Amino acid sequence: MVVYHVDTFLKCSRCDGLKPIESFGTRKEGTKGRRSRCRDCEREVAIEYRERTPHVPIVRSPEAKLARQCQRHNVTVDWFQLQLSIQGDACAICHRGEGNGKNFAIDHDHSCCPGQFSCGMCVRGILCRKCNTAIGLMGDDYGTLASAAHYVNRRRRE
Repeated sequence: MVVYHVDTFLKCSRCDGLKPIESFGTRKEGTKGRRSRCRDCEREVAIEYRERTPHVPIVRSPEAKLARQCQRHNVTVDWFQLQLSIQGDACAICHRGEGNGKNFAIDHDHSCCPGQFSCGMCVRGILCRKCNTAIGLMGDDYGTLASAAHYVNRRRRE
């Protein structure tokens, strides 16, 4: 007799399979924070949709991408535009502008909200993708970032 732990398995709403919880994508509103369909079924549904609707473009408009990014960080598009304006339409770190805003990222404190989403209260500002990636790779750690800045400044050729 096989015993399944209720907390580690979910039943897929499409294939009715009982699968490990890791087989389901995350979703805030879902059961146990997971999607109702397993990843395999989600993939099949996406393929079926693409076959039924080849005329629908896959690429989102810049406005839709910005709206989604703001939604993920619990801020409004108006907030984003105001904050970017306050920053001089440039990255808060390197001060380079990125044209229409498509290469900007909303930066948040990962100690409050780990991952790609934030509560909105821990948003720090708007960064270019390069700066956002750089501080993320350094773990948002002040000591590591300060050490890197010191290293670069010390090794600079005059």
